[in-house]
Amino acid sequence: MSRARITICSGCITEFPDNDLYEVYKEVHGGHPDRGYYRAPYCTKCIKKKDSYVKINKEPKNKKK
Repeated sequence: MSRARITICSGCITEFPDNDLYEVYKEVHGGHPDRGYYRAPYCTKCIKKKDSYVKINKEPKNKKK
């Protein structure tokens, strides 16, 4: 029997089902966007902190309305 995939939110370090998280772009080195970006999982609580990421890459599959 398969188990649900669990992912940890990069903002609050809490476990969530993988389909409940956003995927955002963050700067590799804060304040230096020329060095690139990386993708990180964020929960709905942390996604409200708009200054901690550049943009949303992917919405959660199980998004609550």
